[in-house]
Amino acid sequence: MPLLGVPRASPCALEDPKDPERDLLLPAVRGTLNVLKRPEPPGLAAKWYPVSKTMAEKVSWEYAEKHGLDIVAINPSTCLGPLLQPGLNASSAVLQQLLQGSKDNFEYYWLGSVHVRDVAHAQVLLPRLHIEREVPFVHGIYQFKDFAETVARLFPGYNVHRFTEETQPGLVACKDASKRLIELGLAFTPIEEAIKESEASMKSKGFLG
Repeated sequence: MPLLGVPRASPCALEDPKDPERDLLLPAVRGTLNVLKRPEPPGLAAKWYPVSKTMAEKVSWEYAEKHGLDIVAINPSTCLGPLLQPGLNASSAVLQQLLQGSKDNFEYYWLGSVHVRDVAHAQVLLPRLHIEREVPFVHGIYQFKDFAETVARLFPGYNVHRFTEETQPGLVACKDASKRLIELGLAFTPIEEAIKESEASMKSKGFLG
């Protein structure tokens, strides 16, 4: 059976790593190369998180071009939805901290959010469509202050901080940020649903009181 695609994610941490090169750069770059090399037929020869993602993607394009591979880089924003794993991932921790009253505005990390099931769907759909090689994947682009307002409206019982100033200065809102994907038939889950499912999942696993 032919290999249609291999999902690959960069390591993500909310806190600055103690050893950025060891904890983010090398795992991102080497991990990407390992994934790309694995399907080969026999005989064929600052801000640390965004840096690690950029370097991993760069080396993947170089390797793919050299070895004749077709790859698609899906760049999702903050992924929300039910947790499959027992631990708390970085995206869910953003919502957790907000619900617990955090005033962190995630200035350098926030772009918007998307339901994790939509990302999974895209990983199956996009490699089959042979579209352009890089796909920004976000339900909509908006500032973190707008996200906080939505969360506060959905959960008035939590002490959600309301930001009075821009949290991502200069970031322009865009409702149909992934219009190309919508045209290809991918229907995005309303972000309110993703937020509600995330909150319920975190509460059931003991991450929220």
